[in-house]
Amino acid sequence: MIAYKGCNTWAGSRLCGIYLVPSASTKGFSDGFIPRQLTRDTSDIPSDSKGNLIAFTSRRDGNWEAYVMDLNGDGIRNLSNSPDSDDGLPAISPDGYWVAFVSNRGGQWAVWAAPVAGGDAQKLFDLPTNAPWGSGDRDWTNERISWGPN
Repeated sequence: MIAYKGCNTWAGSRLCGIYLVPSASTKGFSDGFIPRQLTRDTSDIPSDSKGNLIAFTSRRDGNWEAYVMDLNGDGIRNLSNSPDSDDGLPAISPDGYWVAFVSNRGGQWAVWAAPVAGGDAQKLFDLPTNAPWGSGDRDWTNERISWGPN
């Protein structure tokens, strides 16, 4: 499956959000690729997927936050849950139990991690102070973090 941010202009409307389409390995090219809309918020930006989860950044709650949802669009969970900061670029851990994300909590950009099942986020390490993550010329669509091998 491939998740992407888009608007369904092919259907004559402008319903924007996150869409899911089968990949060539899950559906033959001759079967067609009809995208299925999972979210309806124009700020939703998918950044990672693993197993049955899609991680995404959104302003749906008023500020940038890190979320996960099930592949069918259900079970949307705000994992960063910090209304006084901007959080984004969520990346799911190889074991699927954690989501790492960047946050400017306390005025310092850092990488944090929160359990997928819910719970408090933990600060992992600070990022360089000259990196304006999620703002200006380097917005969320031009950045990415990922987990490395164990």
